[in-house]
Amino acid sequence: MLEQEYRYEVSEENIKKIKEICSELETTERQIDLTLGYLGFNSLEKYGYVCRVRQKGNKTWMEIKTRVDDYTFNEVEIPINDFNKGVEFFKAIGMTPYLYMNRSREILEYKNLKIFIDDIELLGKFIEIEFHDVQNASKNIESFLSITKICSEKRPLYGDIFKHKIETNQKFRIEFEEFLDKFLKEN
Repeated sequence: MLEQEYRYEVSEENIKKIKEICSELETTERQIDLTLGYLGFNSLEKYGYVCRVRQKGNKTWMEIKTRVDDYTFNEVEIPINDFNKGVEFFKAIGMTPYLYMNRSREILEYKNLKIFIDDIELLGKFIEIEFHDVQNASKNIESFLSITKICSEKRPLYGDIFKHKIETNQKFRIEFEEFLDKFLKEN
């Protein structure tokens, strides 16, 4: 499915406003993502896609996310029964894990926009605004940002945020590497 998404770093005050104006689609659930590729954090840039295994609640799936442009992606999902089997599949074709995200995610709706409130371990609180037609969504996005007082700039993909922090902050890099290693050893 072709989708566009914008993400913003948010405060507790922003989240409070968001919850006041949105309707709930899904309650908060833990979600884990393990992204794998041929060139680590450079995989998307080099190949135009990333592969991940995602688990949310009692559902698990493999996913390929292909970049159309900076904010537009095509995602294909394959349901699976076992998280580790998905990881083994991608490893069998030469990919290695490079990004692990553990987050709580709540899904809301504002007009024709899906709003994902993410609290990502090591990274912080963000929202993702997902939509399918930018022309029809632009007024709603402007309205949403204004009402919720979100003043931050659009942020890149979570993987790009992690990559930047890993490259520019030695303490964060060490903490992230330990976080990823611990997850891989336990699974």
